[in-house]
Amino acid sequence: MTSALPHPADVTPSLRPDSPVHSCATTTRCACPCSPNWTTTPDPAIQDRQVLVLQPIVRLRPATRYVAVVRGLSRPGARPSPRCPASAPCVTGVVDDASPRASERARFQQILAFLDRVNIDAKDVQVAWDFTTAAMGPVTGRLLRMRDGAWETLPPAGGAPYTSPR
Repeated sequence: MTSALPHPADVTPSLRPDSPVHSCATTTRCACPCSPNWTTTPDPAIQDRQVLVLQPIVRLRPATRYVAVVRGLSRPGARPSPRCPASAPCVTGVVDDASPRASERARFQQILAFLDRVNIDAKDVQVAWDFTTAAMGPVTGRLLRMRDGAWETLPPAGGAPYTSPR
């Protein structure tokens, strides 16, 4: 497994099985090419920390669940970075009944099962999460209604033409 992030200008490595970053649709198991970028946080209290942003290069499918994974990531010449504590329940599948994440146990188990189906060993995962993209209606519905309303105000074909105020 490589420990270097794919270069933002070449996302092909993000599709390889040994890539340290993955984003996959759970319905198709198709990898989504992504451009990983390090950025600093705008919070002055923690400016020395960096944030890893995984930007999809293709348009994600609407109303689709995805799983994103970072694994085996390390600084040059160093051992892999430790697992993110917030992601530990997802990666290990162990969630204490008193934990606020106990209600998410089934979701964590689904993520682990998905990782297994796409041949990603959970023991190598540093952080994993899932997300679902919005359906098209809530995203574009209001704009389409405005467009349709504007078309309804136009005269029928052959009616009085509109002129430009120029």
